[in-house]
Amino acid sequence: MELLVGVGVVVAVLVVILVRRDRRPRTENLDGQLIERDASLRLRQHRGEAQAAEAQALLRRRENGHQH
Repeated sequence: MELLVGVGVVVAVLVVILVRRDRRPRTENLDGQLIERDASLRLRQHRGEAQAAEAQALLRRRENGHQH
C-alpha cells in the first residue's frame, strides 16, 4: 500500500512539472533563445535598478523624517 502511495506521489509531481513546462512558449532556434535570454537579462537589470532607486528613496524619506 505504501508503495502505491509513493508511486502516486511521484507521478503527481512529474505531471505537475510537465504541465508547468508546457505553459512556457518554447523558442526552437538559437537566435530566438539568445533574444529571449537577452530580454530576460535586461528585465532583471531594470528590476534591480528600480529596487535600488526605491531603497534610496526610502532611505532619504527616513533621513528627512528623523531630521524634523
